[in-house]
Amino acid sequence: MSSLDLETGAAAAETGDPAATACAVCPHSPESHDVIARRFCTATQAGGFHRGCVCAGASDAPVTTAMRVAK
Repeated sequence: MSSLDLETGAAAAETGDPAATACAVCPHSPESHDVIARRFCTATQAGGFHRGCVCAGASDAPVTTAMRVAK
């Protein structure tokens, strides 16, 4: 994760604001991300992409489907 993500997490821990702890890419909390979802969301944010969510089993928000781009 970037230092911005770490700073946001620290700030959220200090303020207790649940909105501040949400993933910057998808509607799920960082705690609900598995290894693949964490990597997908990190790459999505770093690349500035707008794509769906791959989080599996998250219970705090509805999951959307990632779109596959035709080559």
